[in-house]
Amino acid sequence: MPHRSNLYLALACLVVLCIMFAMTVGKDILTRQRLERQLSEASQQAEISELLAPLMTELHDDANAADPESTEDTGLRPLLETDAEDYQEVIEQMIRQYNLGPATVTPDIQSILSNTGYILVNLTTRGAFSDFRRLIMQLGRLPYLSGIDRYYVQQTSDATGLELFLQLRIKISSPTGNADGNE
Repeated sequence: MPHRSNLYLALACLVVLCIMFAMTVGKDILTRQRLERQLSEASQQAEISELLAPLMTELHDDANAADPESTEDTGLRPLLETDAEDYQEVIEQMIRQYNLGPATVTPDIQSILSNTGYILVNLTTRGAFSDFRRLIMQLGRLPYLSGIDRYYVQQTSDATGLELFLQLRIKISSPTGNADGNE
């Protein structure tokens, strides 16, 4: 009988060791899968950034080519405060024109209160990359768009498309024509 109890004890120890080994290997496998998924997402972000880089460089160079205070050389015309709500409609119409998904166009409250002569507008929409490019080029033609401060593109949570975020800088003017926004 003592032989049998030693055999059961050895078998129980072997089972415990196998369970511990399986838990360790399983944890490593799950960690590896998570890291591979994160690496894949980072790779996609890098590819998207590479595709957008020439476009954003071109827009950035065009914006910096002239003196930012000058509106004569660049064709930049301030948006009058009386027309301030029209820019949202214009941007939303562009988004519909390029068959982009649901969009939010919201002004940044802090930029409105800062009285700098510019307002920041956050734009988020969904769609295909080629449509994003056409939208950005069309936005660049707006006479009151001073620049694009921030942008990023990411895959949507349901992995069916891409989501674009832009932070636009719009030049505003008071109804009296003062482009600095001061009265």
